Order: sequence, then structure tokens, then C-alpha cells
Amino acid sequence: MRKILVLILSIAVLSALLFLQKQGKPTVPGDVLSERIPAGRDLTVGNKTYRVVWAKVNPDELTLIPNFTEKKTSTTVMAENRCSVVVNAGFYSKSSEPIGFFVSGSEEISGFTQNRLFDGVLSVNELGTPRITREVPEDPLVNAVQTGPVVFENGAVTKLSFVRDSASRRVIAAVSGENELIFMVFYTQDSAFSGPLLAELPEGVAKLNVEENLGIADAINLDGGSASAFAIPGFSLTEASPVGSFFCAR
Repeated sequence: MRKILVLILSIAVLSALLFLQKQGKPTVPGDVLSERIPAGRDLTVGNKTYRVVWAKVNPDELTLIPNFTEKKTSTTVMAENRCSVVVNAGFYSKSSEPIGFFVSGSEEISGFTQNRLFDGVLSVNELGTPRITREVPEDPLVNAVQTGPVVFENGAVTKLSFVRDSASRRVIAAVSGENELIFMVFYTQDSAFSGPLLAELPEGVAKLNVEENLGIADAINLDGGSASAFAIPGFSLTEASPVGSFFCAR
């Protein structure tokens, strides 16, 4: 009987050690941390198949966190701000400044600039209404970021053409006709930092919109590739290079 108790105790200790070892394992950039995806599926665009994961968030619970100089990781931002959802926001310059219009917590950090690539503004006003527009809305804004390109507008695809285009992980923000805010990520399962061409995004968003009945009216591209991060309950993609700013939903 004593031998059996010792054996049971030994197994319990070993299991606990293995659990702690697993919890303390560092996150490898780009790792898919879990496959328990609340909303995710394969999507074929042209002759290529990508994985797409999406989540709807409450704009009233959304904050836009600057990270241009702090260079915090997505996991740190998620823990410090108790976010249930963390998604990278727009692009930033080599001098660690936002490219174009940027408002965080009703404070304007950077003004709007005309840019053929970053041709839209994702914003949330004081009423909690999310919008994707070509210009800066005139009403008071709580959070806003200039980014692009716009890939879906007024329920229709946007025609995109680029001299240079590359396959990369893509993060998209979309707004439905019911004023729902949806974040989504397109990537390749065997290479988490790879994904569609920019020119493929309009078709991908349009196809997902129809097949999943998301009711998307407008959609815009956020930062992507190695400087992208996407974390929702049960699923996470981490970054390999610093992310300039994060959307956090609690």
C-alpha cells in the first residue's frame, strides 16, 4: 500500500513539474499558441489557401495603445492592460512615429497626411461608433489611426494594383453595416508570417464576408508581416519585430 501511495505521489509531482515547465516556455515569435479557435477557417483565394481568424469586439471597450518608443511585446501589453483581444494597429516610420493621423484616448498625437497607400482612417467616436473613412471625421474621436489601403468600401471590393507586392501575414479591420467592429488575420499555416498579397485582400474579405454572412461594409489593411500580432481567447499569433501600436479590447 505504501509503495502505491509513493507511486501516486511521484506521478503527481512529475505532472506538476511538466505543467510548470510548459507554462514557463518562452513564446517563439510567430507561434500559433493554440488551435482552439472560436472563429477560424481555411479560405481559398484564387488558387491559394490561407487560414483566416476573426473576432468581433465592442468599440466601447477598445483602447488604442501607442508603442512607438516603448517597444513592448504584445504579450506584455496584453498582461499589463488585461486585454482579452490584442491586435496590432497601423504603420510607423523609421523614426518610431505614427505614419499619418493618430488619436489615442481622445488625444491627437499625429495629424493627417495625404498618402496613396495609407488612404483611410479607422476611427471610433465618442458614441462608440466605428468607421472607416477616406478623410478624418469631423466629430470628436476617441481612437483613430490612419492606415491602408482600404480593401473593401461600401460593400464592394476595392481595385488594388501595386508595382511591388509580397506575400505576408495580413491583419484587417472591418466595420459592418450594423456598426460592428471586426478584426481578422490572414496567414499561411505552414509559415505564420506569410500570407496573401495586398492585391488579394479585397477578394479574400469579400469571399469571407459572403460565406460567413458578416455584413461587412468597409475594411482596411493594418500593419502586417513580422510587425503584426493577433491575440483573442484561445488563439494567438505573436510578432517578430516591434509593433508600433496596439488595439486592446478588455
